[in-house]
This record gives sequence, C-alpha cells and structure tokens, in this order.
Amino acid sequence: MKWILFVSFVMFAMPVLCGASMAHRAARQLILSGLIYSTVLKLSVNFAYLEGYRGPDRGYEVHMTDLLAICLAFGLLRHWRTLVWLPFNTLPQVAFAALAVVSAYEPTASFHAGFTIFRLFKGLALYWIVYNSFRGEDGLAAMWWACVAILLTETGFAFKQKYVNHLYRVNGTFDHSNTIPAYLLLIMPMLLAWALYGDRLRLWQRGLSVLAVLGGAFAIAATMSRFGLAMMGLTLVLTVGRLVVARPTRLNLALVGSLALVIGTGAVLAMDNYIDRFLNAPKESAQSRDEFNFAAERMAEDRFFGVGINCFSEVMTVKHRYHAHLKHMAYEASAGVCHHIYRLTMAELGYIGLATFLLILVRFFLPMAWEIRGRIRSLEQALLLGLVIGAFALHGIGLFEWVFRLTPVGNLFLITSALGTALLDQLRANRRKSGAWEVPHSALPPPRRQRRRLRPPLARAQ
Repeated sequence: MKWILFVSFVMFAMPVLCGASMAHRAARQLILSGLIYSTVLKLSVNFAYLEGYRGPDRGYEVHMTDLLAICLAFGLLRHWRTLVWLPFNTLPQVAFAALAVVSAYEPTASFHAGFTIFRLFKGLALYWIVYNSFRGEDGLAAMWWACVAILLTETGFAFKQKYVNHLYRVNGTFDHSNTIPAYLLLIMPMLLAWALYGDRLRLWQRGLSVLAVLGGAFAIAATMSRFGLAMMGLTLVLTVGRLVVARPTRLNLALVGSLALVIGTGAVLAMDNYIDRFLNAPKESAQSRDEFNFAAERMAEDRFFGVGINCFSEVMTVKHRYHAHLKHMAYEASAGVCHHIYRLTMAELGYIGLATFLLILVRFFLPMAWEIRGRIRSLEQALLLGLVIGAFALHGIGLFEWVFRLTPVGNLFLITSALGTALLDQLRANRRKSGAWEVPHSALPPPRRQRRRLRPPLARAQ
C-alpha cells in the first residue's frame, strides 16, 4: 500500500505541485510549509532496506520532505538569476560528505555507508532549496504554521500513547522516545520567541504559539527522558529570561505567567514519576554507553578516516578487538550504536571527520549568537535567539544520544539553520541599506551661499 501511494504521488501529485510552484508565490509558500511539517511524519520508502541492521540508516530512504523539496526547487529555478548558488557554510558540508565517501573505501566499511552518503547529499540539496526559499521570499509565515502544526501533532500522539495506550515512555511519531526532545527543542524556543515578539501576529496566534509550546513540553515530559527534561527546562528558562527582560510588556508577562503556571502545575503532579526516573534509572544504561564510547575511541585510533560512515554497528559486531571488552551488552548478537554523537562521528570518520563536523556546527552557531549579543530589537533577532538556544539543546543532547543522525532531526536542523542564515543575511542587508542613507556631515555639499563664497578668485574674475 505504501508503495502504491508513493508511486501515485510521484506520478500525479508532483507534476501538479511543480507547476503550481513555478506559477504562484502562494503555492510555493504552501509547499514550503508542507515540507517543514512533513519532517514530523514517517512518510518514506526505503530501497534496499535492512530491517535487522542497528545503524542510524538502514536503506536508501526517500522521504516526503525530499519530494516536496523537488517541487519547491522547480519554482526557485524559474528565478535563477536571484539565487545564491553557494550559501553560507555549504563548503564544509560538502567536505563532510566527501569524507564520508572516502571513509566508505576503508577496509572495515561496507555497503551500509552508501545509505548515509545518499542522505548527506540529499541534505545538501535540502539546505540549498530551503535557504533560497527563505531568502528570496518572506517564508516566516510558512515556518510559523509548520512549527505550530508539528508541536500540536506531536502533542496529540503523545496524549494518545500516554492516556489511551498507557505507555510509560511515549515515542510520538518516531521510532524511539529519545528522538522527541532533540527534535522539538529545535523549534520550541523559536516559537516562544514568536509569541513574545510577534507583533505581526494576531493575539490568537500568539496565544496559539504558547499553547503549542505547552504541548511540546508535555510530549517531552511524557518521554521520561532525563536529559531531555533537563534540556527542556534550561532552554525555556533561557528563552523567556532573555526575551522578557528585553521586552517586559503586560502581554508578554501574561503569556509567560500562563506558561509557567501550566508547566509548574504539571511538574508538581508528575514529580513522583520524575524523581523515580532519575533515582532508579538502570545503571546498565550508563555502563553500556561507556563500553560503546571506549570502542569508538579505539576505532578512531586504528583508522585515520574511521571505520566507515554508518558502519559502527557492523564493525563492532564482527571485530573482536572492539567487542572483547563488552560486559553488559555482550549477550546481544548485533551491536548497537555509540550514543555519543561526537564519538560516533570520530569512530566512523576519524578525527578529521569530527573536526569537520564541529566546524559545521560552530559556523552555524556562532554568527547567529554574535548577532544577538546586544539588545534584541526585532522579531528577526528574537527568532535568531530561539534558533541559537534550540541548536544548543540539540548539540547538548548529542553528548548522550545519536539521534542527530536520524532523518527527521537532521532535516529539521538543516531547515532551521537555513532559516537562521537567511535571517542573518536579511539583517546585514538592512544595516548596509540604512547605513548608506546616513551620510557623514563632512561629506555633504556646502550650502548654496557658502559654495559661492568658496569659489576661487580666478573663477569669479571670469
């Protein structure tokens, strides 16, 4: 059934969407909003799918996000003269993908590497398309609607799984509970910034933004992820603290007060479960993480380019050197994945791959953080603050989880990074434009009477 729907969409829906994208700006905005929203849904097909493999990528995945990106690209190419062909931070991403290709030729690598290489090049195309969409046209409305829909969708799934299916740890629309915090925290601070600085939004839209953030907080709390809960609290406090201090209006104080009241009430009601989760979490979980981290360090020492992208699980399973020390995970027939995303990258791509990965993250993070170092005066700067805090949460979660490698999280990270880069370009262009009108007094021509007096004697004599 899934393949029938996939083929039908490609054959019948995509030509219509491509034509609409080329013809109408409103259609491009709707496609952009649908593209962003599609990251929360598991709408994909896998070619050469390996169900038993425990690595992050298990086949050549084609997601609904990819199909909508193709439709959006047709609309962009019609205005090819205004496109930016090499957006900021593209070259480091190309270098990272190239290193993944090189690592695939390591003796320890296998055809599993091709799955992730395919996804990396799709990500490059997605970043280029979304960046040019935000840069060429005002896509903030499309982003707002998509973020609200994402949070409300995840809230609905979490509520059903918690109170209808009675799951102890909900997983929402994803395969695992730990994906939800990393995914939702990318956009929750930004949506909260919209609520507090969204003068262009109507009152009901600002209230809906707060409601969506509350729903996202419930979904994260229902995962019972210890680090996810901690990062959620930290990101909300940082966002609210910075923005309310910058703009302490009555409406903002009322919105923040309602947010704090609801979250505080929920925290008190569920306090016993959270305390039990923190105090009685199985020690084997932390010990198994240490075992995988040790294996990752060995792999990086043995191979300059690592053991191959997406090959950690297979190499650790078949190579005695890397699983001989296992105690808590020794009974499993197939090894899992190192949960520390930075050590996992180091193991699969070597130290040079880790350095390139960190360079990509820092080049996205620091310019946005530098832009908001002073007073926040506009919605665009408030959104940058939300994007910075969301990226901080994702990168912090990477110390304990490898979910950055999952398609939904990776795609949403590229989308939010493209939005942040486009907002930076817009703010810098506005400063240059305003600076061009501020002519120094010394550069102004003298008044008419003064110019007459300043004529040289020879000119007056003539």
